[in-house]
Amino acid sequence: MYIHEVQALDQVFLNSTEMGLRNLCIIHLMLDGGLRSEEVIGLKVKDICFDKDYILIEDSKNHKSRIVPLAWNLRIYIRSYLDYRDARPMNALILKTNGSDAINYNVLKQLFFRIRKWTGVERLHPHLLRHTFAVSYLVGGGNLEFLRDMLGHSDYTTTRDYVKMANQYRMMDADVYKLDDIFFRQIK
Repeated sequence: MYIHEVQALDQVFLNSTEMGLRNLCIIHLMLDGGLRSEEVIGLKVKDICFDKDYILIEDSKNHKSRIVPLAWNLRIYIRSYLDYRDARPMNALILKTNGSDAINYNVLKQLFFRIRKWTGVERLHPHLLRHTFAVSYLVGGGNLEFLRDMLGHSDYTTTRDYVKMANQYRMMDADVYKLDDIFFRQIK
């Protein structure tokens, strides 16, 4: 996705309301963390490690676990959302509108239908945000092995598909979404 499309997504939701923050968390977990729909649905509050700046994805596809760096803006959205829900301490991170249960796939499907309608970004779907994360990471200079680990791919075949897309964006000098600097810190 291009920067202007992400800005359109962000402008749909108020970050001063519980539901607006919830929806921003959903969007940015996929966009700034590369999470799959089912991973967002399954996240628990305990999976967010604020003091070490990472998200733990447990028992994901193929029953694997992994960690993903916690982007600064996502950290703010999640903290603010949790402040709103403080009176309802649930295990699930993202709750339905009634606040009593974790979201499910139908909630995501309805949310993305509404976002497409409000923004006019017809190609928008949850996996596009994951693709955007991967391409943005590579365009930003990220390492293919780290990307494979962050996405939870078992081999390079799927991960390498993003290299071609990233190269095309580079050749076009496209204004792609920029990831948080946390993804590009040098490991000491």
